Amino acid sequence: MPFFAAEVAAARVTGIGEAVQPAPATRQHVVLVHPPFTLSTADVFSDLRPDEWGRLENDLLAPAGRLAPALGDLFELVVAAGGTPRLTGTGPTIFSMHDDPDRAAAVAAAVQARGVRATITATRTSATEIERADEEEL
Repeated sequence: MPFFAAEVAAARVTGIGEAVQPAPATRQHVVLVHPPFTLSTADVFSDLRPDEWGRLENDLLAPAGRLAPALGDLFELVVAAGGTPRLTGTGPTIFSMHDDPDRAAAVAAAVQARGVRATITATRTSATEIERADEEEL
């Protein structure tokens, strides 16, 4: 939640999501790879070992991979398709960012050709707006 209240388009978020450092916002085309399984956030955090803090770009990749070994196969699939896979938070969704929309489309198509659902979206270049809702609207 702190990221959405920070009123920035892009940020590096650390800790348990409470430390938000604004970052340059550039237009990127993002391939989202949706595995056919789920991961429990609580289970991923429970499986995180003390020696894994700060080792990887996403500290939760190792425990997520132990709980869902098929993530490794999906990472390999994205690499073979020409992408650079990263895990979203605790997963299981994987993303790959691209400057070129045609490259993103090719990666998504290659993933889909292997029977895995993929969608394409883009990063924001401006902050979102949060509007206060009146209780009567809820």
